[in-house]
Amino acid sequence: MEFFLKTKLYFKNYLKGFKNYFRNFKIFNHGHGFKTILKLYFRVYQCFFKNSIMAESQYRLSFFLLIWFNFGWALVYIFLYVFIFKFVDQVGDWNYQRSLVLAATFLLVRALNSFLFKQNFQNFADLVYRGDLDFILIKPISSQFMVSLKKFYLRPFVRFIFAWLVLITVLVQNQIKLNIILVISYLLLLLISVIIVYSLWFISCCLVFWLGNIDNIHEVFQPVLRLTALPFDILPGVLKELFFLVIPLVFITTMPAKSLLGLLSWAACVYGFFISLVLFYLSAKVWHLALKYYVSAA
Repeated sequence: MEFFLKTKLYFKNYLKGFKNYFRNFKIFNHGHGFKTILKLYFRVYQCFFKNSIMAESQYRLSFFLLIWFNFGWALVYIFLYVFIFKFVDQVGDWNYQRSLVLAATFLLVRALNSFLFKQNFQNFADLVYRGDLDFILIKPISSQFMVSLKKFYLRPFVRFIFAWLVLITVLVQNQIKLNIILVISYLLLLLISVIIVYSLWFISCCLVFWLGNIDNIHEVFQPVLRLTALPFDILPGVLKELFFLVIPLVFITTMPAKSLLGLLSWAACVYGFFISLVLFYLSAKVWHLALKYYVSAA
């Protein structure tokens, strides 16, 4: 009896200490709570955005010309789909209307990832080989956060709006029935898509620590991203399973488009969420491993 009382007391004290640990959870041992740290990061993120707007506003003519150049690229891409479907009725299970939903989703994903990450990953190699990474590593903030999100690429803004207009026009003209569940699942899968693209793109940029001074290391992932413009349902069985289970490129464009059309199961959505978290965790591990091979400018 005494043994059980002691065991009960032990577990009671253990659980009490466990609760107190999370109640007083600290980050970086600076005495700040988790909510306070999130607020600080959000403020830093706001400063990054304001600085990006100020930098772009210095050369306004160039900025507006490049905005319309991005819009022209998106317009040509949509016209390419229109041209292809003048000669064929459908590709696999994808007819003209479904393919336009896929094309609009691809433009959305490209615009979002360019807006958030492109400018940062373009400067990735220079940070490493000019020694500018030193100034990031000494700051009391996540170095991966700083490297990935310090600058915004504002030029795909019109392309982003154009993609939404194309998507809404296709849905309205073809009377595709939507409900709140389909819309929420589409937005969630877009978020999952951004996480997957970021993780794979960031990991490919980290190769610069081992491969040497490659200025265009950020372009390594671009052909892979362009591949997602195609519906992965048309691929053979082995490749389809590969891009679903191992390298989840199918979740970048195809799965969000299918979810909006009501052709996707919840099991696939759950797996997409799981694999995006795994890839994001892997990107953090690769970053910490790569820093061990970083040779400071000093």
